[in-house]
Amino acid sequence: TMEQLEKELNIKFSTHKLEFEVSGLKELTQPVVELQKLVDVDFGKYNGYGSPAVSINESYLYQFINEYVYKSYVQNTTGDLKMALSKISKYADLFDVSLKEAYNNTSNGDKIYFSITPAKELSALGVTIEALCQGFSITFDTTETFKIVEGLQEAQGVKLINLFESIEEYICFTGANGNGRVYFDFPENHSFVVDEYYFYDKGFVMSDDEAERFYVVYNNKQLLEFDFCIDENEKKNLSNNQIITVSVDINVNKFEENGYTIASERYNVSVQELGEYLYSKEQLTPTVTKNIKEYLLNQQENATECIELYFASINPGVINEYNTKYAIVGIVHVKGLFGGYHRFSLYDIVIYPDGAVSGTFDSSTWSEDTAEEVIQGLSTDYSYEKIQ
Repeated sequence: TMEQLEKELNIKFSTHKLEFEVSGLKELTQPVVELQKLVDVDFGKYNGYGSPAVSINESYLYQFINEYVYKSYVQNTTGDLKMALSKISKYADLFDVSLKEAYNNTSNGDKIYFSITPAKELSALGVTIEALCQGFSITFDTTETFKIVEGLQEAQGVKLINLFESIEEYICFTGANGNGRVYFDFPENHSFVVDEYYFYDKGFVMSDDEAERFYVVYNNKQLLEFDFCIDENEKKNLSNNQIITVSVDINVNKFEENGYTIASERYNVSVQELGEYLYSKEQLTPTVTKNIKEYLLNQQENATECIELYFASINPGVINEYNTKYAIVGIVHVKGLFGGYHRFSLYDIVIYPDGAVSGTFDSSTWSEDTAEEVIQGLSTDYSYEKIQ
């Protein structure tokens, strides 16, 4: 004891207890990531033709995320979120930075606004930027800011060719908001002329979302070929107002040899006119119902009339392969060799702003005799409401 120690040392402490007031310690704060420093902006090349592109500065972000904190966060997640995080190989892929508008033809001094959100696959699971910050023990000074365009040069001694003059006329969006896709729709034998250059589309693509190949003729000789293309990550799962980029893979040197150059090798486009999935009978307005009937009739040669329509809802516990739990079933009369009454099912129905529709089509059964025989064969996986 203290008394024994004092006795053995022949000393006496004035007190055996001291009290101190702690002060001056700093609060533990999360590191602040500055969005201005995090986001790199490539403004383009020529003044008046800038189409900016934004990206994350990985080395800057790396300073703020602690590897052990990140691993702990991932380990504490479950289900789809855990799976999504396990597929992310670098910190920059946790976030998306995007332009607020489809900026094109920008000049020095213009303002370019951009924002940061969780990566699309994380947002789809309900993850917010606040939740990510909390999980990684970081914070952003802001989630939206701007940079001023600078460094674009004047075209001196060369003529500029704008390959994107009317490109938006030939870009089409289809599908439901959040699950849309984009494709090129150039008319057959499409061509255009810029001074002495003749550009033409050979008209062959492997599929709707394939890059579109053009050929360039100069002085009656084929000079080169190039592609209008869209990055694989921006072709699918699109949402309205999302900004995607069309680019060209082109040998600029071939033009510079003749005193020309390409004004910009990319062009930003805002996704528009995507529809919404059918999820309620209330969405079936007279216009939409009429368009669904026409859509069904167009799927079958010699179809004459859509006899009946049903709104189908999948029953609890039943799993299907489609994106939604709703379908439309139509009974259609068909003339000809395989005539009679056919039952068609339409899944993943998308209703567009103008009332047009699309969907995944399936022809399931038919009868030569009566519509009632076809109706009796309706799948028990769904519950049905007749559409008047």
